Amino acid sequence: MRILSIRGKDLASLQGEFEVRLDAGPLADAGVFAIVGRTGSGKSTLLDALCLALFNKTPRLASSGGAKVGHPDGDQLASFDVRGLLRKGTAEGYAEVDFEGVDGRTYTARWSVRRARRRVDKRLQEVQRELRLTASDELLANGKRDCDTAIPEKLGLDFDQFRRAVLLAQGDFARFLQAKPEERAALLELMTGTEIYARLSMAAHARKKAAEDAQAKLESDVGAFAPLSLDARTGLEARRDALQRDDADAQASADALAASLRWYADRQQLRALVAEADELARRASEAWEDAASLRAEHARVTAAQPGGARLRGVRAARDAESKAHSDRTAAQAEAAETSAARDVARAAEATAKEEAEARGDALRRAQPDIEAARELDLRRARVREALDAATEQLADARRRVEETANEASAHAAALQGNEDTLDAAVAKLDALREHASVLSDWPQHERALKTLAGTETELASSHRARRALDQRQLRLDEDRAHASEAERRAEETFRRREATLADARDGARLARRVDTEAVRARIVDLDRDLGELERTDRAILRASEELDGLRGATTTLDAEIGALEEALARLEDEQPGLARRLDDAERMYGLARAALGLEDQRARLEEGEPCPLCGAVEHPFASGDAPATLLTESEAQLREARDAHRSHQTERATAEGTLESKRGALEAHLQRIAQHELELEDHRRAAASLRARLGEDPVAVHARLEGSRRGLEFAQALRRSLDDELDRASRAHADAVNEQQRASAHANLLRTELAKLASERSGLDAREETLAARRAGLLAELDDAFGSVEWRAELAPDAMAFVERWRARAAEWAGAHERRRDAEARQAHLRRSLDDANRRLSVAEREHEARASEAANATAQHAEVEAARGALLGGRDANEYEAALRRAAEEANGEAARLTARAAEAAETAGRAESAAQAADRRVTETVGALQRTREELDTWLADAGFTRDELEALLDRPPAWLEEKGRQLGALERALADARVKRGDRQARLDAHEAQPPQHEEAALSEHLDQARARAAEAREALIEVRGQLHADDQNRARTAAIATELTAARAEAERWAQLSALIGSSDGKRFRLFAQGLTLDILLGYANQQLSALHPRYQLQRVPGEDLELQVIDREMGDEIRSLRSLSGGETFLASLALALGLSALSSEKTPIESLFIDEGFGTLDPESLELVLEVLDHLHASGRQIGVISHVEAVAERLAAQVNVVDQGGGRSQVVVGVATMAA
Repeated sequence: MRILSIRGKDLASLQGEFEVRLDAGPLADAGVFAIVGRTGSGKSTLLDALCLALFNKTPRLASSGGAKVGHPDGDQLASFDVRGLLRKGTAEGYAEVDFEGVDGRTYTARWSVRRARRRVDKRLQEVQRELRLTASDELLANGKRDCDTAIPEKLGLDFDQFRRAVLLAQGDFARFLQAKPEERAALLELMTGTEIYARLSMAAHARKKAAEDAQAKLESDVGAFAPLSLDARTGLEARRDALQRDDADAQASADALAASLRWYADRQQLRALVAEADELARRASEAWEDAASLRAEHARVTAAQPGGARLRGVRAARDAESKAHSDRTAAQAEAAETSAARDVARAAEATAKEEAEARGDALRRAQPDIEAARELDLRRARVREALDAATEQLADARRRVEETANEASAHAAALQGNEDTLDAAVAKLDALREHASVLSDWPQHERALKTLAGTETELASSHRARRALDQRQLRLDEDRAHASEAERRAEETFRRREATLADARDGARLARRVDTEAVRARIVDLDRDLGELERTDRAILRASEELDGLRGATTTLDAEIGALEEALARLEDEQPGLARRLDDAERMYGLARAALGLEDQRARLEEGEPCPLCGAVEHPFASGDAPATLLTESEAQLREARDAHRSHQTERATAEGTLESKRGALEAHLQRIAQHELELEDHRRAAASLRARLGEDPVAVHARLEGSRRGLEFAQALRRSLDDELDRASRAHADAVNEQQRASAHANLLRTELAKLASERSGLDAREETLAARRAGLLAELDDAFGSVEWRAELAPDAMAFVERWRARAAEWAGAHERRRDAEARQAHLRRSLDDANRRLSVAEREHEARASEAANATAQHAEVEAARGALLGGRDANEYEAALRRAAEEANGEAARLTARAAEAAETAGRAESAAQAADRRVTETVGALQRTREELDTWLADAGFTRDELEALLDRPPAWLEEKGRQLGALERALADARVKRGDRQARLDAHEAQPPQHEEAALSEHLDQARARAAEAREALIEVRGQLHADDQNRARTAAIATELTAARAEAERWAQLSALIGSSDGKRFRLFAQGLTLDILLGYANQQLSALHPRYQLQRVPGEDLELQVIDREMGDEIRSLRSLSGGETFLASLALALGLSALSSEKTPIESLFIDEGFGTLDPESLELVLEVLDHLHASGRQIGVISHVEAVAERLAAQVNVVDQGGGRSQVVVGVATMAA
């Protein structure tokens, strides 16, 4: 695993975007590089950006509390919320890291956060994370959950492993070496991640206790369930068999009596059905008598139907005669109109021919003038070209004169401006000459002034830091006193809650001994029997309702079957009439087609001569379209007859199918009635059996069941209450343990902070001495430059303003020198340019005069030609003039030809109109004769049928649908009367058959006998239920005893297994296994650390104190392997030992994952130059093994020793900038 680059934007004090490339630029080849900058500038923020992009966590915030921080009117975040790293006053920020994963591929991890709508006054949004392949930009993971899994997989490290292996916690190990043994356990657990062993130890202890409790409970349950003896069991089974036989006999007697009661109910229903059939027959007879007038009317309308075709023929002939008169009038009007149009067209034709001849004469007369105009047009074009050329040459000459004059003026002005610039530069140099010695070497003096200002700032910052240390000292002293008191209170709380936990466990153990299983089993049995009884009663009610419904449906089906039989009889009666109607229609259609086929014969008939086919002297259809009309009418009548016949066949087939279906449904209903009667009897026997089993009224059983349930609920509620109390006590005990651990950890942390404070105070003293020496050297250097110490008085009020003033003077001095050199070089060149411009101006003026004379001559010639051309054709273009005359002649000729064609067309139209008028006159004559013939035929039929024409029209007003509907109504009434009579006879026969088989008992005595039989059955069933309950309870006791024995064997084995494991690693506080695992971890860690320490400082070797868990000692190899205390090491030696432990932890954490990037934070200030050089050589050696190392330090010697640097430059106002390269340390 290797870190390749770190990028970010607007994180904490780092303003704007920044990038640190570890695989390119100065850092790529350096191996070991320094991260430098003032305190608070943002050096550690670079490591925060690294951890944010990879894990959405930072080492500094991971251990923070959860208190809300922030302004009440703005974002209030938990102190560990990483979104708080977004720089104040910015709308968005990000952190991005390129790294090489364990698979050798390069990945980019990105972390970003923004405010809503990207506005600085809006709320912070949720963090966005993603992981991509750097080469292809392929998205591999998106979102917190996916990245939490994917990034550690690609890195080969999780967050805790990354902190231990890459971000070397040298400061943590420094505290570890100085801590007491009891404090080292917490620090070692934090640094090595061995907290899991404490949890395993406590879990083993808890599992052992739970297994022992389960075993004790099973042992107490074994004696609670005792089964019956063999003799008692056999006696109960014999009594159960006898009671079952008694119950069956009593139930059979009750069923026979119930069947007798049903006979009387069925007789009553059959009598009601006979009365209903009598009423139906009476109503059907009355309806048939009431329809006598309808039957007579229906017969007259049917007899009038054949006259309908003749009446429609008369109406059609009358319509044809009227239409012929109208057509003749229209044809005569059209003939007159077309004749007038023909005369108008002929007059227009003559006028157009005269106009065409006049236009042709005009074109021939204009030809001479047109030719002359064309010659003048050619001459005018040549003169115009000459005039345009002369005008253009004159404009070019005028433009050259103006350009040359402007150029001469510009050269003169430039010469005068250059002379003014030269004079000003000389004056400025004279004014600054007294400061020439300082101004000539200003960059060097400016760097010295800036370094002095930075040194002064560092001294002031150091003084502020000292005051802050004093305040921290006071706060830490107060916090240490409070922490001691908190430790005491936590210990007292722990003892109280441990006693409460023991009491809660005793109460819960006693509650579990109450046996609720037997009560629950009895409740289940009673509940099951009551539920079964309720379901049986509902089934009886439902079966009775369904049986009543089926009987009603049977009655309905009887009525529907009767109606269908009546409908079929009516359809049978209608069949002959429809067949005759179809035959008549087909015959009329054949005659009409035959008449239409004799077209040629009709054409040869002559008035007064006999027909060669039929011999008739009158020929009504000799002409006109009467046969075609007759064919159309007969075809329509045939289609209606066929549709009626087909509809009748369909209706009959449907009625027959429906009748068959209804008869099948009736049979099915009768079968279902018989089946439901059997099911109803079964349900009644089951209900009686259940009531006998319950032994008392169901209401009383419900009350007893409810009481049992309340008792069971109370016992269960008591057990839950005690279990909840035990759970609360366990949680309170765990909280007390955690509080005790937190109080101890806090006290240890305060002791560590006090030691760190003392170290910081020492470092601050050394730093102030260094800064004071640097300040004295800079002041002496600047005194020599300014020649006196007076400049200090000017510098003191505002150093930045002083530097700016002298920087401006230096710029003025350099600028004046530059301007004088440039002006002197330009002076001779400007004079030569001015003389050359004046010569070119004289030449341009002479050329302009010559071009003006040529333009005047060309203008005169052009005016002469324009006057001559204006006298011909009115000045119009010759070609356009000729084309206009030619178009006028052609248009006149075309108009004459068009009018000639129109006159011929009008003559043809007039001829056709006259022929049409003659044909219309003949048609009128034909239609008048046809109308007379059809009227005579209608009168003959009316006389034969006995109808007047008005009566026929009135009868034919009835539509065919009325005739068909009334026929169906009359047929239905007739069939209803016959069906009612048949149904009445059938029902009377069913009643007679039922009454022929009466029961043995009278109806009044049956109810009493039935109640007595049911009472005997209930008594037998109650005794049977009691015996069955005793047998069932014995079965349950036997099964429970066998099950508990099996469970107890398994529980004893489980308890033994957990007791053995707890004896090895278990303890209530987790200390036993934790200390063992930490001892092994510390041995391995010391092995790695001593390898590093042999390179850093071969004199010493770290070792565990024999017989102690976490005590350490030092072997001094230069003193004959003398064993020394850790506290005897100097500050620099302690740093070397802590660094060796940090490097050892990194090597331990990277056994499975190669780590090529390390970062070490602070601690180098306690080393002497020789030790510092040795440490840096060791770090170089680590680089030679393939690792790149970043060192965060304030030590100037580190910055001077490491050329490659990441400089976090403090720009004031809480703003810093990241600069990568070779730079000088700011402090």
